[in-house]
Amino acid sequence: MSKVNFVYNLKKDAESWVEIAQDKNNFYGISYNDQTSFIPAKLLTLIQKIDKESAVNLVVKHLKQHSKKKLRERLTDQVLNSVSILWPQIENKYFQRLKKIIQRPTPAKQYTCYLTSGFMCPDNKKKDWFMISIWQSLSKNITTIAHEILHSYFLYHYEQYCNEYLTEQQLDVFKEAMTFLLNVEFNDLLLTEDKGYPAHQELRTKLEKLWNKNRNFEKFLNEFLINKYGYLRF
Repeated sequence: MSKVNFVYNLKKDAESWVEIAQDKNNFYGISYNDQTSFIPAKLLTLIQKIDKESAVNLVVKHLKQHSKKKLRERLTDQVLNSVSILWPQIENKYFQRLKKIIQRPTPAKQYTCYLTSGFMCPDNKKKDWFMISIWQSLSKNITTIAHEILHSYFLYHYEQYCNEYLTEQQLDVFKEAMTFLLNVEFNDLLLTEDKGYPAHQELRTKLEKLWNKNRNFEKFLNEFLINKYGYLRF
């Protein structure tokens, strides 16, 4: 059975700041200003002007010298402790149900969940890691963990197949919108609704109606792929 390991790493935290700050695109309806609002204005300007490695070093220095460093460390430790206790209580049930719904075996792998002191949570599906924010509630973070693993699980089994029908952008939108499944199939395990992103609300509604036709993942996916232009707008 797969397992999630929880870690705080200062450099990884800094990298998450830089990744968000140096990508000036809006993110599924969330403006760049909202994404970076946690970064002091002067620091943000500097990050935007220098290379990634230098920017990461700058953020590491900022975090080490932060005026509320001790309080932030206590919060980070508390979040790390809390998710490490709560997630394992639903972990096996979650993976077993995911296997049943996606209709594919559970990959025998370890996931790493890093904590970030930023608002946005980068991830790397190919390296099996993702992030949760220390500023989110415990219940919200548990839902985020389920959200990210759903992405990883789906892409592991179906990405190559979907690439025959969808562009990279279309697949990205679909995988984000399909997390409505957490609300209808995992509601008893999660305390917080997966709301998705502002740009995907119409698609999420359409996909949920499609899912409710027979609640069979392969049929659901194939009907979406065949009729994609009835769902996607670009």
